[in-house]
Amino acid sequence: MRLGAPDAALTRFSGLAAVTELIDRLGIIDKLDAAVGPIKDRDRGCSAGQMLVGMSAAQLCGEDFLVGLDRHRADTAGQALTPVPGLASTTAAGLARKFIEGQWAAVETGGSVTCTPPRWTCSPRSTRTGPSS
Repeated sequence: MRLGAPDAALTRFSGLAAVTELIDRLGIIDKLDAAVGPIKDRDRGCSAGQMLVGMSAAQLCGEDFLVGLDRHRADTAGQALTPVPGLASTTAAGLARKFIEGQWAAVETGGSVTCTPPRWTCSPRSTRTGPSS
């Protein structure tokens, strides 16, 4: 063990690599974008899905306020692992203000679509869940 100054090349949130892989494989950002629809006039910067996933990733790392996005963003090594690198608190707040009531409801719809495993079933006679054979 070595004591000293923290190494910026390391992060305590290495588990984000698995989260990012899962988000990519399931297409969660695209599904949220499809459910919510566009929140901006121009197609630049973060989409609604990216903002929601970026905020969720910061919450998984223990952040619970928008300013936590800035702390999450300051973790150089963690940014290489997070699903939406570079999301600032001011960007997230600005994008959140653009949501209208129906789009907030669509966030829940998009969340349920992304959490429904399409190929998994549970037979009424079986207690085992998993990929159907």
